[in-house]
Amino acid sequence: MRVPRISYARSADGVSLAFTVAGDGPGLVFVPWVPFSNLRMEWQNPLLHEVFEHLAQRLTLVHYDGRGTGHSQRDVTDLSLEAMVSDLEAVIDRTGLAEVSLLGQYNSCPHAIAYAARHPQRVKRMVLFAGSARGWNAMSAKQTQALLSLIEQDWDLFADTAAHQWLGWSAGEAGRAIADGIRGAVTPQIARATMQAASAADVTEQLPSVAAPTLVLHPRDMTQIPVDVARSLAMDLPRGRLVVLQGAQPVLFTEDRGEVVSLLVDFVCEGIEPAGVPAAAAAGAAGSRAGLPSNGLSRRELEVLRLVAAGESNAQIARRLGLSTHTVERHAANLYRKIGARGRADATARLRGQFRCLTLDFPGCGLSPGVPGHDHSVRANAEILESFIDALDLQDITMAVHDVGGPLGFLVAARRPQRFRALVISNTFGWPLADYPAVRRTLKVIASPPFGVINSLTNAVALFTASSYGVGRHMTKADRRAFLAPWRSRGSRRATQRILAGTLRTGLAGPGHRPQAGRARPHYRCRRRHRRGSHRHPGQPGGRPVQADHRPAHRLSHLDRRRSAFLA
Repeated sequence: MRVPRISYARSADGVSLAFTVAGDGPGLVFVPWVPFSNLRMEWQNPLLHEVFEHLAQRLTLVHYDGRGTGHSQRDVTDLSLEAMVSDLEAVIDRTGLAEVSLLGQYNSCPHAIAYAARHPQRVKRMVLFAGSARGWNAMSAKQTQALLSLIEQDWDLFADTAAHQWLGWSAGEAGRAIADGIRGAVTPQIARATMQAASAADVTEQLPSVAAPTLVLHPRDMTQIPVDVARSLAMDLPRGRLVVLQGAQPVLFTEDRGEVVSLLVDFVCEGIEPAGVPAAAAAGAAGSRAGLPSNGLSRRELEVLRLVAAGESNAQIARRLGLSTHTVERHAANLYRKIGARGRADATARLRGQFRCLTLDFPGCGLSPGVPGHDHSVRANAEILESFIDALDLQDITMAVHDVGGPLGFLVAARRPQRFRALVISNTFGWPLADYPAVRRTLKVIASPPFGVINSLTNAVALFTASSYGVGRHMTKADRRAFLAPWRSRGSRRATQRILAGTLRTGLAGPGHRPQAGRARPHYRCRRRHRRGSHRHPGQPGGRPVQADHRPAHRLSHLDRRRSAFLA
């Protein structure tokens, strides 16, 4: 098959870069997926050649091999993010294209993002596939790390496994060609060094500077990189939009390539953006992934819109987000224009039906029957909550945690940080319980066997909490009846008793016996706000809610009790 003529550009540090130009129309630069770029192999692959030919009918396609790979200079030492972005700059300058669109895949996504942030006047649009602003987020899966460990152990086995198992190519001629292309694209030493540099790449801070409309494409059932990674990237880009593709193949053009080609042509040539999740991919996601209409809204505008929908005034939003009222008014005016709303009431009305309030009863509590052998420990109930979230495939969650549900919610949010957008923290506590003496004393009393017998017979805890002293106000009969409903039976009261006892055991245990969530522990800061009638003792039932700052889940690092306040 005919391969376009190979030309060469020279990067700022003198590295020679091989590139090709084909077709006519708006420029689309394929930012190479280093270290496995091999433009001659790609053009000679029958499937990819057909795709490139169709794209070239409407677009000017620019392919190039990254430094150290393919037909570009092999003897290189600098494989940093800065060097890769410099290569992209050199190739675009050499082609003479004044304005381009970028297509990044996997490790090349940070390179495309960085270039778009630094050259907003030259990048018209951008498409990112199976990538992240942080290289490690796209490489951290166990199967990916296991595959990369083969690079220096058995290069041939790595190439075959990468082509057939990871990339999903068949065992036929096309799959063998891909494996041969990987072997010929780079040496094992350069491959390992490039992957190490890619895992350290982080362009998160440059995302707000990306002005170009961006489509973030991701296969719905892909296992190597969770769709949560793509969703977080799309949310962080000012004009990002997530498009979930049908299937699980981790190669952009292997499934429904006609649809993908049309999507790229329409977007690059005409700026036509798909609705978000195509109908074919959304069949199983309807209802569980509902969210705000993006309509080109920035992340800040989405935050303002959520708070508008919650009924907060511009002054309240300004205080919550740390902005001036004038700035909030400007964001509000912009988002109203973008979603076609006439004002606050109209914007709120447009959000109806797009949010769900979900809750669950743990085994033996409320409407849920008891489960033999369930020990009601924090860990056991956290696993049930995780299963609930996974079963409904919930994303972008705002979770409200209160009272003894706080430690449980914190554990789940720490285990699944990509699932959560924010926490609302009210009248609760953290670990260790030694830091919360009032909570420890209260739990010891309530979880004691004598008190358990009394509570089982009289429902004392719920009755006290439902009193004006417990909630700080007089409850209507309907509210009180609804509040007491979960504890009508003695069985549900005993289940609550076991939950409290389990929380006490975990809180008093040594660090090695407490539930651990690994390194991805969430960090939230809260403002204490005591109101008249609120109880100042941590863990005491019925205290008024703490006003919690909403912190994006992708910024979570660790649970630092010295900087967090979970108390009413």
